[in-house]
Amino acid sequence: MLSVTAFIALLSAQASPPHAERFEYATAVMGTHATIVLYANSQDAAGTAARAAMAALDACDAALSDYRPDSELNQVRRQWSSWTTMSPMLEEGLRGALAVAEASGGAFDPTIGQVVALWRDARAEERPPDPATLGRALASVGWDQFQLCGDRRLRCTSGALTLDLGGVGKGLGAHRAASAACQSGATAALVAVSGDVRAEGCPPGADGWRVAVADGLTEASIVLCLRDQSVSTSGDSEQGAIVDGRRVGHLIDARDGQPLAERRAATAVGACGAIVDAAATALCVCSAAESRLLMTRLPLQAARRVVATPDGSATAAAEVFGTWPDLRAAPSQAGTTVPRDLTEPPHAD
Repeated sequence: MLSVTAFIALLSAQASPPHAERFEYATAVMGTHATIVLYANSQDAAGTAARAAMAALDACDAALSDYRPDSELNQVRRQWSSWTTMSPMLEEGLRGALAVAEASGGAFDPTIGQVVALWRDARAEERPPDPATLGRALASVGWDQFQLCGDRRLRCTSGALTLDLGGVGKGLGAHRAASAACQSGATAALVAVSGDVRAEGCPPGADGWRVAVADGLTEASIVLCLRDQSVSTSGDSEQGAIVDGRRVGHLIDARDGQPLAERRAATAVGACGAIVDAAATALCVCSAAESRLLMTRLPLQAARRVVATPDGSATAAAEVFGTWPDLRAAPSQAGTTVPRDLTEPPHAD
């Protein structure tokens, strides 16, 4: 996911009964860090659950990565001009990305990789892409050129298409990891992969996991109570450069191939980690009216969208869609990352 450097604080739950202990682990995966917090009845049970979670994260990376030459995605890419069978992991990631692409009218598109690369070079060189080259890259974009069958088979009708599932990978990975932990002995689990969090079950004696999220634009973070839900934050609060007299960030509208002029951030909450991950990016790109329509087309519980002025001197009021799960305000600490040691959280209940 093209993600804002968001502050995600995993807040203490209510006191747990003696038989349930809290365990915390950290690992590196998908080019970033992941934090695993779980409850289990013993250290051995916790270790088994944590290993299952880490294996799920590794499996997601092995399936969806476009950086690893041996990834399933790169292997399938070389064969997808004819019907090719996918693993359940790759299928879930691709279907989630295509669902958000369709629901957003193409504002989010996992095939925009060539356009993103041109604007990445433009930010580094501080000059806009060649119009003809950008036009050819935009012509290669097309989420609707994939054909999927119910038996996990895939075919692509365009040989020039590129596919980047980074917009769903972390959300899917966190979801799969938390589920794997609970299936392997944890009584509750929370997994955070950068700005993507999955809460599975809830700590003993609590009504859910409390998670604080800051978008980097507003002055207060929000605190959510999550159970069997995912939350993802995406935005453009920091990554940007002046190109040809205008600010150019890393968020691109796939419909016209142009970067957003102003800084934006969005947070989405829902049941499916892959869809929530991609939806957070789509909400950044879409207008307010399009965001409201998007909420009716996707299985999202709630979303929050913030838009700053082009010069960053002011931030518009946050727009909230749906019903937030136990939303509260908390002091902002934007710009920090998931704490490695969560025993003494920055915010306490």
